[in-house]
Amino acid sequence: MPATRFKIVFEGHLQPGYTLAAAKNNLATLFNGDTDTIDTLFSGHTVSLKRDLSYEAAEKYLAALSDAGIQARIEQELETQLSLDLLTISPHRANAHESQPSPYSPPEEAVEPRGPSYYGPLKVMSFKGRIARLRYMAWSLAITLPVILAGAVAALIFPLSATLGYSIVAIAAAGMIVTSQQITAQRLHDMGWSGWLAPLQLIPGISSIFALFLAVVPGNQEPNQYGAPPPPNSRAVKFICGLWVAVILLAILGLALGGAAHLAGEMSHVPAA
Repeated sequence: MPATRFKIVFEGHLQPGYTLAAAKNNLATLFNGDTDTIDTLFSGHTVSLKRDLSYEAAEKYLAALSDAGIQARIEQELETQLSLDLLTISPHRANAHESQPSPYSPPEEAVEPRGPSYYGPLKVMSFKGRIARLRYMAWSLAITLPVILAGAVAALIFPLSATLGYSIVAIAAAGMIVTSQQITAQRLHDMGWSGWLAPLQLIPGISSIFALFLAVVPGNQEPNQYGAPPPPNSRAVKFICGLWVAVILLAILGLALGGAAHLAGEMSHVPAA
């Protein structure tokens, strides 16, 4: 007795929180397909995306489609009993059918829900896209270093031209603010939040708490309304992030030691009773 086979059926419905454009984009990325092919899947008709699957394979296929933002379902394949004595197939018609595939046939690429095509591209100089916590911290350090370098150059130039020195510092600071707002917006997108909250980073008293919040709260593991999840962290990202943590710890330690030294100095001037 042959094993029961299953198929994936799709009727054009989306997962909550996904737009039609986002779902189409995710499917095109998932299957490495073109837009025209993906558009045919949203015709409003019931489409069999994949047939002749085991139940385990069907579940895997369904999970990948759910991650892309569409609602599909698993149905059992209906067994059709045909008598070969009553069935006559014209070779000409059979070849014509093979040469004209159905427009609702899904792309032939294998489904790889966690392959390279599953993740979104990285865009440093953009308010669009998503970045995770470690990459956010690494990029924060990377955009701070040019400002420090610009300050050092300006210090050397000040004796010759104070105006030029101030201009260098101002340009570097403006560039850091714009880039910082861009990566902050992407970090918020990774959590499913609006990038318009990024200016909170510029408010004194709130900026430190907000930065800690961005560095601690994890992002969405699946695609959201802002795109596919960011790719895994590289070794370089982990290394730079480790340096950033070390700088923060050293700064805290320096403040603590400086405070202790100041307190000891004040205590030494207190007259004995």
